[in-house]
Formats: sequence, C-alpha cells, structure tokens
Amino acid sequence: MGFENNNYTTTGHHTFENRGGDDDKHAPYKCNDVNAFLGRGYYFWEDNLPFAKHWGGIWYINNGKKYFVGEFSIKCELNYFFDLVGNRDHQKILRETAKLLAKRRAGLSALPIGKIIEFLKAASKDPDDIFFEKFNYLVIRAADDTAQKTSEKHNFADNKYNSADLNPCYIICVVLKNEILSSGIKVVHTSN
Repeated sequence: MGFENNNYTTTGHHTFENRGGDDDKHAPYKCNDVNAFLGRGYYFWEDNLPFAKHWGGIWYINNGKKYFVGEFSIKCELNYFFDLVGNRDHQKILRETAKLLAKRRAGLSALPIGKIIEFLKAASKDPDDIFFEKFNYLVIRAADDTAQKTSEKHNFADNKYNSADLNPCYIICVVLKNEILSSGIKVVHTSN
C-alpha cells in the first residue's frame, strides 16, 4: 500500500444506502452534487472503516435509512494522482487557482475546493482559457481536518501544544472508476 513503482495503491471505504436490493452489485455510486468536496466522482474514505461507519450513521441512520460500507482496492499511476495531502506542488496549483478566481470574482465569497477542481477540469478542455493546463487527474485525495471522531492527536513533545494526527481522515475522489478500481466490492459493514 502507498507509493510504489510509480503508482499509488490504497484501500477505499465507500458508504452507500442499503435500499434492500442488490445495491452492492452497483457500488460505488457517483456523487454529482454541486457541493461535492473534491468535485464530481466516486467517494471513498482512505483505509478508514471507523469513519466510513461514522459517516453512515450521520448521513443514513440519522435519516431513518440503512447503509453498507464497501471496501475497494484503488490503484492509480502517479501522473493521474492529484494529492492535496502530500504533494506541495498540487497544493500550490489549487492555492494559485483559488487566488486567480478570487480576483475574477471580486466581492464574492471564495470558491470551495470542489468547485475549483471542477473549474480546472473544464478549463483543461479549452486551450483558449488562461488556466489551460491539462488537469487529467483520475484520483484526487485530501485531508478532512474537521473529522474529529476518528482523529488521534499526539503531542510531539512534553509541555508543547504542537501535535500530529496519527489517524487523519483522508477523502479520495475517483473520477473514472473503471480505470482505478482494481478489485470488486467487498461489503465490510452492514448497518442494523
């Protein structure tokens, strides 16, 4: 798992509604919501079954529904992996794009990350756009720093407030599932 031979490989947990049929045969399900965190795609919690269950409880159980958590193997060539967790160049691309868009949208609120990513996807198809640069990434990864439920912060030193989260919550958005998912679904949790 991780970075090896010019690929990134990991486990993804996908939470989806149990409607009583063969829902697991069609998973994962694409998110097309305009407020999707990382743009349109198939969402996974990176190797974090506890958070996938927590999210299922919030999103489904609290709304009177049941859910599954499916486990998938995700494998992506690094050229197609946009990493907002560990790649400073990718973080810089997003920051600079956000600043340029903020100038264009003077007086309006800053765009969220998902909309910036959708903008980059669209601009990469138009060579006349000033933002034209091939944004041909198939997997996008980011850290959700508000996921306190599974967080495990440990101080670096005694009497210091600085810490590291040893169980961060990483979100993965797969743009094209057939290119990236190297295994079928394994249902690893069913809610009551």
